Amino acid sequence: MPIQKFSSPGYHTTLKGGMVHSTTASLDYALNLLDCYDEIMRLRAIDILSKIVTLQDTNRQSRNFGLWSWFLEEPLEKMSPPDRNWADFCGRRLIEILLNHQKRLPGPLVVKIDSAISYAAEEIKLRDQSPDYTNIAVMGTFVLVMAGEVLHSKELKAYGFYRLKRFYDYTNREGGFTEYNSPNYARVVIEELNKMRLYFRDTDELKMVNELYYKAWREIAIHYHAKTQQWSGPHSRSYNTILKNETMIHNSVLPADKKVFTLDSYRNVNNLPDSLIKYITDSTSTRFVVDTFKRSKPSFIGTTYLTPSFSLGSINSQDMWEQRRDLVAYWGKKNAVTSVRIRFLHDQKDFSSAIFRGKQLKNKVLGGISFITNGGDTHPSLDKVKNGTIEASNLCIRFQFEGEGLKTIKVDTSMYINGFVNVIANGMHIFVAVPFLTFNNEKGYWSYGNDELGYHLDFICYRGPSRSYNIATMNKAAAAIAFSISNTAEDTLGAVNAAGNESNVNVNWNGLSLTFPIKPYKQ
Repeated sequence: MPIQKFSSPGYHTTLKGGMVHSTTASLDYALNLLDCYDEIMRLRAIDILSKIVTLQDTNRQSRNFGLWSWFLEEPLEKMSPPDRNWADFCGRRLIEILLNHQKRLPGPLVVKIDSAISYAAEEIKLRDQSPDYTNIAVMGTFVLVMAGEVLHSKELKAYGFYRLKRFYDYTNREGGFTEYNSPNYARVVIEELNKMRLYFRDTDELKMVNELYYKAWREIAIHYHAKTQQWSGPHSRSYNTILKNETMIHNSVLPADKKVFTLDSYRNVNNLPDSLIKYITDSTSTRFVVDTFKRSKPSFIGTTYLTPSFSLGSINSQDMWEQRRDLVAYWGKKNAVTSVRIRFLHDQKDFSSAIFRGKQLKNKVLGGISFITNGGDTHPSLDKVKNGTIEASNLCIRFQFEGEGLKTIKVDTSMYINGFVNVIANGMHIFVAVPFLTFNNEKGYWSYGNDELGYHLDFICYRGPSRSYNIATMNKAAAAIAFSISNTAEDTLGAVNAAGNESNVNVNWNGLSLTFPIKPYKQ
């Protein structure tokens, strides 16, 4: 087999403080080397794998049994906390190495890899991750079934198939994936499902896998905005608002001589189902998408409006963790894209205890922000707010602009009609209003400026010396927002009517109505 040309992340990276060696990237690198079918590279891969298997916790009495650390330089005992997902992430890479290259590895090393896979599968089984953690539920299923294959364990294989059926039933019952429309993890789900399609042999299981594979691709396709080549919101988890290179999506419709090959894409070819190609190639149509991602409470229902010039997406209810894109719009064109999204910041960091609620009709979103008393600060679960109390010198609702056209951005700081501020960026008009705020008797006001991401328009709830806010004891803490995006300056925005009582805030605007809690509550 000839040496393949591909891109590789390498097995080390430079972070603040020096160079570190990633366990997962090292496994990717080793697999990449083996795929070259070159003797020098094979020997290097063997060296890497021989080191990786020694980094796993193999002590069954340890709470970290079966896990690897993220980096060679940071052992498990120094992680706070260790990432239990690393049994899944490392396990599936080791399995793929054996499936493709076992005969080219030394026998003693294969024995060690077998043991590492066995320990990882044992940890995954013990953890028994629920199907609402979408990407880990799918990845763990692949590890369990294929660990059963490579280790000749009927028990592991049967348990893996049980996990697949449980995930399949859960997804059909809920209507979609709990980690909905996620640019980061929908790709993981598709890649893992595709590996199942390649390696599973059982007909009934393959039928479930193929249905899930189609569902995952459909979620991407119907939210894809062809003009900007962006993945429209709302997003459950996203690391970057503007996506620079959606290789997996574009490869699915490019001719063979135009495809860009990466580590996984040339080995495990992912193809967008033919019936969905129209969604990512049509740049002239308008569509209004309402998708139920999760039916049970708290439900996740996404609304997306895609036009030839922009897309706007919002979620009915979700926390405001930094990875969420609860309300996000894109416009412009390929390589000249602008975006705006909503955030709630606590001292310049996204506040996970803020809860967004939205109602959308085409290019308009009526939203509400309230607060929970048992939530997180910078992370929903790993960074809990203690006793419902935060220290803050800055609390604000931020409309974050990124991308092109921001050097000439224009803000009408005088109140537009009916309390709206008009922002003009990259040829598009954004209208925002905060018609209602109650937060510790603070008086909100607008502020704007440039930042490391681009540009922001803030509605300040508080800015000044650090203060202590006990959210758990606040009787009223909520805000309402109205948002509109348009190619032209609108003169029919209409008035936003908002009023609060002891229990709720009630807001009405242009045929949209929303009711949400005014008092912080336990979720």
